[in-house]
Amino acid sequence: NFVVFCHGSLAEDRGLKETVEAMSRLRSKYSDIVLFFLGSGTFEKELRAMTEKQKLGCIMVHESVDYSHVPEFIAMSDVGIVPLPDIPKWRSQCPLKLLEYLAMGKPVILTDIPAHRSVVKDEKCGIYVTIAEPQELAKAIIYAYENRESLSNWGKKGIEIVSRKYKWAGVAG
Repeated sequence: NFVVFCHGSLAEDRGLKETVEAMSRLRSKYSDIVLFFLGSGTFEKELRAMTEKQKLGCIMVHESVDYSHVPEFIAMSDVGIVPLPDIPKWRSQCPLKLLEYLAMGKPVILTDIPAHRSVVKDEKCGIYVTIAEPQELAKAIIYAYENRESLSNWGKKGIEIVSRKYKWAGVAG
């Protein structure tokens, strides 16, 4: 399977519903693409209900794990996804999950908002969508899937970005 991974707080304002809707568009043609959510939050129940109602076996929602185990889940994925909508709340916040995916060499599907651009810029390790809408997210997932043999090379740039710019010594200094 090709695994698209998202972890953290499962909240309604994080583009998760739109990501589920993107997967429902892909399920008939791309049956080996799986969306894996890891976490908990206010939207968890609705997320589970959506996947059951639409019979989306291609989506898994896993309960939270100890933070020390998160890298194991990132490692089993092919690409991370950070579908935050372009709203004031998210424009200037760099989500830790973006740095975690990049540090582990995973390209990331992400919205084209200032917080994401400030980290990834125009590097190939980022697959941008203009808006957190199902059609755009589905296109980006397909793009990653169709280029899966290149993802490892794209991910190397993410490792370089994080190791150069986000070391604790650099942040603290």
